[in-house]
Amino acid sequence: MKGFLQFAAIGAMLSAVTTFLLWLLPKFYPEISTFDDQVALHTNGFYLGRLWINFIHIFFAVTGYAGVAVILFREKPGFALLGLIAFLGWGFTELLGVSGLIWAVNGTWRSAYSTADEATQAVLSQLIESFTSQWVAWYFLLLVFFLIGTLCYGLGLWRSAGLAQWVSILLLLAVPLTIFIMISGYGGPAWPGLVASWVYPALQPLSRLMLGWWIWRMSYQPSRLHG
Repeated sequence: MKGFLQFAAIGAMLSAVTTFLLWLLPKFYPEISTFDDQVALHTNGFYLGRLWINFIHIFFAVTGYAGVAVILFREKPGFALLGLIAFLGWGFTELLGVSGLIWAVNGTWRSAYSTADEATQAVLSQLIESFTSQWVAWYFLLLVFFLIGTLCYGLGLWRSAGLAQWVSILLLLAVPLTIFIMISGYGGPAWPGLVASWVYPALQPLSRLMLGWWIWRMSYQPSRLHG
């Protein structure tokens, strides 16, 4: 138990680093406004690096969330199981989308587009646009999973003491953050998305770093939910 929880704690702390990098790296490649801009992304090292960091990030984060489930299960099994299922769904959905972006969209379709004939370019552009539409749908699903997971863990830890209480607050703050992203990204006004873009780089890395530290401390006392 102790070894797994410490492994989960390290995963959570590493996910704090990758979370920050996922926010930072887009600042090093240009804003995408045209289809040609999209196609050119397959040659951008910062963009491709971000995709690979995103891929690894999911494993770090899910490992950390699994550690929370182990600790929480003794006293709040319902919140622990539902939260873990939600985070596994979140991780699988995002891994599916990111893998498609790495190998299908960038590794195959975009890389072949510039040297293809006109008829092939038409097919490739349809494939790229089709995947973009599918990714929008998958992204909505992963946001729903993430919302459920953070809500369950946040509520499960709510009546805890010490550091666990702060972890609970940070998890619950991710709930409105996720809702704001969903509102602005799926037909709502733009301002919730702007608020989320300001809050995210401060809240999420801190939340996962503190989560990792709490799991590490709990590895020495996993039977009690206190700081």
